[in-house]
Amino acid sequence: MRPAGSKAKATWPPAKAAARYTPKSNTPSSQTSNTLVLSRWEQRSIRSLLAPRIVSYGASIKGEEHKENEDTILVEDKLGLYAVADGVTMPYGGGPASRLAISSLRSLFKGDLAETIPQVNRTVLEEKKKSPGIGSSTLTAAQVTDGSVRIAHAGDSSAFLIRENAMILKTASQNREGFLTNTIGEYFEGATLYNKEMKSGDYLILATDGVTAVLNDDEIADIVTRQKEPKKIVEYSLREIGRRPRQYRDDRSMVVVGI
Repeated sequence: MRPAGSKAKATWPPAKAAARYTPKSNTPSSQTSNTLVLSRWEQRSIRSLLAPRIVSYGASIKGEEHKENEDTILVEDKLGLYAVADGVTMPYGGGPASRLAISSLRSLFKGDLAETIPQVNRTVLEEKKKSPGIGSSTLTAAQVTDGSVRIAHAGDSSAFLIRENAMILKTASQNREGFLTNTIGEYFEGATLYNKEMKSGDYLILATDGVTAVLNDDEIADIVTRQKEPKKIVEYSLREIGRRPRQYRDDRSMVVVGI
């Protein structure tokens, strides 16, 4: 919001000013004449212009073996907030859980991702009491701001940070022998947090296991390097997964943020 400012109206002819004594300043005139004072709004505008430009894209495709897509994604450039959630199919439908996790994240987020994730879990638990058909969900969310990224992670969806064709950060999958050990709405042990600087040319990737079970780390990094644009990266990846033979045709979702 721009601070309110006002300018005195000029009148003509100018009123005759009363004579007064003005002491001489000890400050050299060359110092004062070259000083540029910027308003807060001007300072914010300059920072905004100098900040790396964010380009993002996300998409989700229903798996052939599911009646509905149980993945949900979030792409909010204005908030710098991005997420993927993968509803756990058994014993209840995971779609309602992943949708509730993402909608709660969006509505509860006030700027601190670490504080928001436990609130999201409590919201899902409260809704489960009213609607037993709601299950649980993974949630991997990222907050991008001021040249850095904070990631909050629960479950086996993944976040990657790719720089100069190399994967420099990868979240650890939270499962044991095929069973999830940390999810939103059930067995929640708190979100694992990651903090990393983001530089111009970096790519942040968020993906559900329908992506990572088919594309390995090297393939993802290679696709990012070759496709370059977030939209092309996502579309190529999801299309490539659809071409490959898979034992389980899961939902597949991907969000890419490039700066």
